[in-house]
Amino acid sequence: MAEWLGNIISKARKNIWKVLAVLLGGAGVLALQAGWLTAADKPVPATTGKNSTPGAISTSGNANSVEATANDLIIRGDSFRAKGDYDQAIAWYEKALKIREQVLGLEHPETADSYNNLGTAWRAKGDYDQAIAWFEKARVIFELELGKDHPYTATSYNNLGVAWEAKNDFDQAIAWFEKALKIKEKVLGLDHPDSATSYNNLGAAWDSKGDFNQAIAWYEKARQVQEKALGREHPNTATTYNNLGAAWKAKGEYGQAIAWFEKALKINEKAMGLDHPDTALGYNNLGAAWRAKGDYDKAIAWYEKALKIWEKVLGLEHPATATTYNNLGSAWRAKGDFDKAIAWFEKALKIKEKVLGLDHSSTATTYNNLGSAWRAKGDFDQAIAWHEKALKIREKVLGLEHPETASSYNNLGEAWWAKGDFDQAIAWHEKALKIWEKVLGLEHPDTATSYNNLGLARAAKGDYPKALDYERKALAIWEKKLPADHPTIQLARKNIADIETEQAAAGRGR
Repeated sequence: MAEWLGNIISKARKNIWKVLAVLLGGAGVLALQAGWLTAADKPVPATTGKNSTPGAISTSGNANSVEATANDLIIRGDSFRAKGDYDQAIAWYEKALKIREQVLGLEHPETADSYNNLGTAWRAKGDYDQAIAWFEKARVIFELELGKDHPYTATSYNNLGVAWEAKNDFDQAIAWFEKALKIKEKVLGLDHPDSATSYNNLGAAWDSKGDFNQAIAWYEKARQVQEKALGREHPNTATTYNNLGAAWKAKGEYGQAIAWFEKALKINEKAMGLDHPDTALGYNNLGAAWRAKGDYDKAIAWYEKALKIWEKVLGLEHPATATTYNNLGSAWRAKGDFDKAIAWFEKALKIKEKVLGLDHSSTATTYNNLGSAWRAKGDFDQAIAWHEKALKIREKVLGLEHPETASSYNNLGEAWWAKGDFDQAIAWHEKALKIWEKVLGLEHPDTATSYNNLGLARAAKGDYPKALDYERKALAIWEKKLPADHPTIQLARKNIADIETEQAAAGRGR
């Protein structure tokens, strides 16, 4: 069962921010989502010198000089956030907030900007409830001081949408993105690049919700605006090409996906350079697409190109570097070299435990990857131990009804199934299904995965009627969501045929 990487890597380009979400499992997709944030997300220089860690800051002087001090603190926070050191970023942002609250007051837009900064850092750290709380504080001020039709208010709505999407509450996310879009279309117009950014956000939310056709429709709206307003070689247009590639990949149209990823990469190599992080993201995208297509050697080659940039630009201990180690591990696992896969996952884990901590959802993702690799290697007890470590974090950090928690239940079900304990497998798969049906809906591909797994476990126990019921439910969803020639559909049909054959043989044996 594939699952979304909990780690989020955010960076800015003018009013665009992008989230790198790498699907680290059997399929391995990477998607780029665009958002619209405040000036706090502008690129900033790294800070060095004696004040490179939080210390005492004087707030004497006039308001302008004090605000300049606050801005300097924010720049330092931005620098640490870009490096993946979210605790340091939060410390600097809190110092800036303290100054602004004292000098400008609790309801000043600049104070709200600091609330937004803290929300962004907590979101990157994986604490989405904290992020939402800060974004809500910012929203109230922007609505009160600037009005409900101001672009900064739209920014606040967008930030809330991104945080709710990270929490996997896609309906909430879509509602906030639609509120942001309504302002942008009214104030800026239908053909403004910022309206296109909202189209991208809505596409990303529908993509996460499992409605890939809706996602592609929104991405196409964004593409048309950006090509007209910005041109076909603008980096923001490249972001939308990447989004289209991710959506087509999710639909199983790997040729389409690779074509869009290649268009995006060509732009970024020309506009940003061969050593730029955006170029590295393009290499990662192509690696994910080729891995899904089954060409693991090409996937590994692309991931290695991405890794070379990440290690050079961000360093050996950045979460983005760890993400690429994870991707390489997934590719080697798919290729059947489980020892290499485990080695890469362990490199990723070492970074995540040090930089993000033992209780971070991204650390849990790597525990899960190690469990999957050990399961593939045939060591089911090791696999169960790693999946249980992942589950413990997810239940604590994300909650009992989060889709990633459901993924851990599913993974434990697969491990117990492989170990031959079908009752344990069924119990875990039923826990996963209950969450996916409630949170993602009855027609989401992950729900179909759970039906499929339960069908196989029931068949292993000889309960063929229930097995066929589950398998047919899974097939119905996949036929609706995926192209007719998608390998998953072919596999589901084969499962049904095999179970029918076993049922007939069992009937003859009575």
